[in-house]
Amino acid sequence: MLEPNVEELTNRIDNKYILCNVAAARAKQLVQPVGIESVLEDEQEEHPLTASLKEIAMGVIGYVAMDTTVTKEDEVSAQVKAEVDSTVDKADDKDIIE
Repeated sequence: MLEPNVEELTNRIDNKYILCNVAAARAKQLVQPVGIESVLEDEQEEHPLTASLKEIAMGVIGYVAMDTTVTKEDEVSAQVKAEVDSTVDKADDKDIIE
């Protein structure tokens, strides 16, 4: 049986896709020449992905979900900004022509 097992990992990060991305990102950090060192004692003998999965299982690393929900106010604000930008661009063009 492989350690840490999937059930143990999904208790920490419930989405398997996010779990894979977090583990891969951490493994990349571990192999970088100036990367952040592993908190595990026997990190030199383990594959970086194994070390990152063990760190996730121990609760040393994780992730924070960002709220990317777009509200109606955000949409209106973006439309107003686009209108202002286009008005400024037109005014600049008139100044150049005159």
